[in-house]
Amino acid sequence: MYLEQIMIWTSKYKKEAARYTEETNHLRRKLVNAEERMKSLEVNNSEWHKKLVNSEERKKTLEVDNNEWV
Repeated sequence: MYLEQIMIWTSKYKKEAARYTEETNHLRRKLVNAEERMKSLEVNNSEWHKKLVNSEERKKTLEVDNNEWV
C-alpha cells in the first residue's frame, strides 16, 4: 500500500518536474529572442545616430559655406 502511494507521488512529481522544465525552457528561449532583438535595435539605433550626426555636420558645413558668399 505505501509502496503504491509512493509510486503515485513519484509519477506526479516527475510529470510536474517535466512541465516546469518545459516551461522554463520556453521562457529561456523567449528571453534569448528578446535579447537578440534588443541587440539588433541597438545596432539599428547606432546606425541612425551616425546618419543624423553626419547630416547635422553637413548642414553646418553648408551654413558656413553660405555665409562665405554673403
